[in-house]
Amino acid sequence: MRTRVLLFSLFTVTVFAIGILITLLFNTAPSGIDVISLFYVSLFLTIFGLVFMVGYGLSWLRFQSLPSWSSTATAFRLSAWIAVAATIFLLLRSFSLLNLATTIVVIVGLAILELTFRKRITLKQ
Repeated sequence: MRTRVLLFSLFTVTVFAIGILITLLFNTAPSGIDVISLFYVSLFLTIFGLVFMVGYGLSWLRFQSLPSWSSTATAFRLSAWIAVAATIFLLLRSFSLLNLATTIVVIVGLAILELTFRKRITLKQ
């Protein structure tokens, strides 16, 4: 039951974030910090939801049934890291700070966070 609630909630948030992102892209001029922060939050939620749905869909195709909660949690965690990386890269690019060194630092930092969370999850089980 909790998988279906998670899927419905995430789908609803993703659709809402896509609507906000499209509205911000076509109807506003990024003049204030509130509009810019809303853009990055909606971009994060959109990427997060789309990557999760694709990962969950591939997992569903592999098992041909509802995937287990552990594979759902893994797809959730990996989609969060991908969305964080994409948002950080776009933010750094907007300030002209994105280069090979900062890209490597962000990727290594996210890999360390992923390994830390994976170790913490396996220790709890």
